[in-house]
Order: sequence, then C-alpha cells, then structure tokens
Amino acid sequence: MAIRFENGRYQIDENYIIRRQTHLHGAPAHTHDFIELVYQLNGHCLHIIDGKSYQVSRGDMAFINYRSVHEIPPTGNADYVNILIKPEYIHQSLLGSENAFSILALKDFADFSETAQKSHLMMHFSGEERVQLEGLIERMTDELSHPAAGSELVIRSCINILLTMVFRRMDLPMKDHTPLTHELLAYINANCAHSLSLEEVAKRAGYNYAYFSRLFKIQTGQTFTDYLTHCRIRLAANLLAESDAKVEEIISEAGFTNRTRFFKLFSAQMGTTPHQYRKRIQNKLST
Repeated sequence: MAIRFENGRYQIDENYIIRRQTHLHGAPAHTHDFIELVYQLNGHCLHIIDGKSYQVSRGDMAFINYRSVHEIPPTGNADYVNILIKPEYIHQSLLGSENAFSILALKDFADFSETAQKSHLMMHFSGEERVQLEGLIERMTDELSHPAAGSELVIRSCINILLTMVFRRMDLPMKDHTPLTHELLAYINANCAHSLSLEEVAKRAGYNYAYFSRLFKIQTGQTFTDYLTHCRIRLAANLLAESDAKVEEIISEAGFTNRTRFFKLFSAQMGTTPHQYRKRIQNKLST
C-alpha cells in the first residue's frame, strides 16, 4: 500500500486503498488526484475542506474532490476509515479527469447527475443506512485481509454501492427524507417554552447535531436558536392576547429568563412593546 507525494499532490499506486486509522496527530493540508471518502466510526474531529470547517462524529462521511485542499487538525482520538479511489478504477473514461463529479456522467450514476448537490461534501448516515454503510466497509476490509476468488469483484461492487449511497445523500435537501418533518417542527413549536436544545432535537430526529444544525438553517433560513426564540415570542404574543396574566408571568411561561432581553426581542419581532401589543389587541376586540 503506497501513498506518494509528487508534484505537490498525494498519489496512490493501487486502484484503491482502504485503511482504518486512529486520529492522533491529524493530517496537514494536502491535495490529491484521487477520490477520498472519510467515514467517521467513533469520536469527534474537524475536517477543513477548501477552507470550510466541518465538525464530524460517528456516521459522518466526507467526500473529497480531486485537488481539493483537505486538512484534519489534531483533536485527539477518533476512529475513521479512509477510502482512496483512483478515478479510472470506477471507469477507464475517467483517466485524467480533474473533477470527481465526472462520475455522474457515467451511465451507472446518471440518475444523480441533476440532483446531486455538489456543494454538500459532508453527509450523515444514521439508522439502517449507517448499518448498511458500515457493513460495506467491513466487507471490503475483510476481503482485503483475507483475499479469495472473486474478492476484487466484491470490493468493486461495494465501492459502487458506497458511491451510490453517497450521491443519494448529496440530494438530501431536495428529497423527502429530510430531517425536518412536519411532526418534528410541531414538536419544537409545542415545546418551545421548555429548555429545548439542538442536541436533544437532533437526537430525536436521529441525526448528528452538527449535520442537523446545517440542514435546519438550509430549510428554515434560521439557526435553531433564532427559530426557538421566534417561536417563544409568538407564544408570548398569543398569551398576551388571550389571557389576563401579568407580563412578568408570561415572560416565564414563554420560556424566557431575562426580562430585559424579552422586551428587546419582543419589540424587534412584533414592532411594539408587550403592553402596547396587548392594548392594541384589546382595542380591536372591543370595537
């Protein structure tokens, strides 16, 4: 198994390399002329791909394009699997290609050519998908450790299935397997007055919290914290309109602990103070 550094880039002699590593010292910034998939088995670490940072944990997969600048700063122990693949191993027509997404032009992967979001270089696998993915990785490493008749065919098939799973994940925000179901948003809205955390909601959805956070922002246009705050302000407005409770009681009932912050946020979102809002609603009802 040989990885060489030539002409400013890493290169491999074999068609593919599959190796499990324990992250101790990290990987300095580098580029290469092959596809690199990095799957996180355990622990946490940071990936920097073309200047963009991604916090990763179990179930996260990084897709590194040809000649992308990739770095893993040292952050402690973390088990991950590197899968390095020469483009021509996928298909001879890819020899000399400078973009991993050329794979999408192949007949075998043409179904993803229009839907794969090429900016989604980090994806998350959970539930049954994670079991399947880790099963593929284990099967490939077993075939490498104990080669037998047909091992090469098995590994090639596993790589094709793995890439198919990756490209399916890349179109996630456009599909209905998005984590933000109506049920999940209804749960957040119904419980916004409680101490909801991003980690708790991500776990409920079955996703890594960092990945869930990114998708939440993509789909709602807001961070989880901002969404929760707006939800609490709406709740406070409803309580002001529908009850005779004192404002101080409503502040607590809506999930706020800081009176000054509540007044500031309420005025910014509703365009008036809580007292003026209640008076305006009461005047409308009396006319």
